[in-house]
Parts: sequence; structure tokens; C-alpha cells
Amino acid sequence: MERIKRVIYRGGLLKDITQASDCLMTAFEEGSIPEPIRDKIIENRIFELETDGIHGQPLLANPIQYDKLIVEFEDRQISHQFYDRDLVLSLTKSEEYRRIDSVIREIKRHCNQKIGTLGRRRCEIEDIGYRI
Repeated sequence: MERIKRVIYRGGLLKDITQASDCLMTAFEEGSIPEPIRDKIIENRIFELETDGIHGQPLLANPIQYDKLIVEFEDRQISHQFYDRDLVLSLTKSEEYRRIDSVIREIKRHCNQKIGTLGRRRCEIEDIGYRI
């Protein structure tokens, strides 16, 4: 299995697809990737997936649920974007989508645990690496 160098997640609700870069981004560097997230990446064999993918229809719903997962390995990166991920998952039986979704949910769960009692909508910088 390849060494995981970085995990980046960007997600949120968009009025239109041009706002994707405005979503908050959570990034974990090699030494700060939480064990449950690392385990989900390994368990779901993310390193076996195609390197890039855009899934869903960005103009199908409003607001648009946007999720992007990037996992960087030593010699390559895997990047998958979802528009209305929940809808895509409910309409398809794709094992690939379900594997990516499992990692995204673990990242969100980790961030929610870090902020749960604080009532804030972002993860703490010192707890997860950095946030852009």
C-alpha cells in the first residue's frame, strides 16, 4: 500500500458551481492525518480508484451539495468531486462512490467531534493540521 502524504476535503452548499472554491477546505498532512480517517482510506482501498472523477449533475438541484476529496500519495493523487453526493449515492449502486463517501463521512465526523461543544462550523487548526 502507498504512503498517504495528504488528505484534502472541501465541501458545502453552493448557489452555483462557480462558488466551489469558496467552500472551506480541511487538509491533513502526513503526520497529522487522524487514525480513523487513515483507516477509512485503507479499508476502502482508495489507492485502487481511478485518479480523477466528477460525479453528479451540478445544475440538478439548488442549493448544490458539493464535496471534493483529494488523497495524495507519494507518486500520484486521487481527486473526486461530487455534486449532490446524497442523490448520486441514492441513484447508483456504484461501489466506488460508496467507498469515497465512507471517507468523506469520516472526515466530517472527525470535524464535528472537534467542534461539537464549541458550536462552531469549522475544525480547530491545531487539532487537524490546517484549514484554508
